[in-house]
Amino acid sequence: MPSERKGVAGMTRAFREMMEELGPGKRVLFLGSEGTCLPFAELLAYACRELGDSFYFCPGVRVERTVELRWRGGYGFQTGRRVRPGRVDVVVVMGGLALPGSGVGVEEVKGLLPLLLGEGGKVVGFSFMGILKRAGWERELKFDRLLDVRVDRVGMR
Repeated sequence: MPSERKGVAGMTRAFREMMEELGPGKRVLFLGSEGTCLPFAELLAYACRELGDSFYFCPGVRVERTVELRWRGGYGFQTGRRVRPGRVDVVVVMGGLALPGSGVGVEEVKGLLPLLLGEGGKVVGFSFMGILKRAGWERELKFDRLLDVRVDRVGMR
């Protein structure tokens, strides 16, 4: 059911609620573009830090470069060692991958999902400004859940 929240707290709260609906103790893999998606993955993992989930980040579709996201008290979530994620319970496809500059196509992600998801695994989309929908990825990947964030304005003084 669609709902609207405001600000960063609303975004992280909505993500946490989605993760709570999927149950505790999940293995969660964020697929995102290098550089720009990682800070958002760390922020979203932070929002779920008390759920007992394990978090990983894969830059693009290069699974061999997957790193764990580890809680570092006082610093939030940060990248840890490289890991082989194996089967995960949730794959979060981040909208940065759908941008032309990422070099990743929807077919690459679609082909990777069966290799990553365990039985009953879920695909969650996370994007800004409708990019997953505008790029046609929403239709191709058939997300179990989709969180889309809209930025209304940025002001400078």
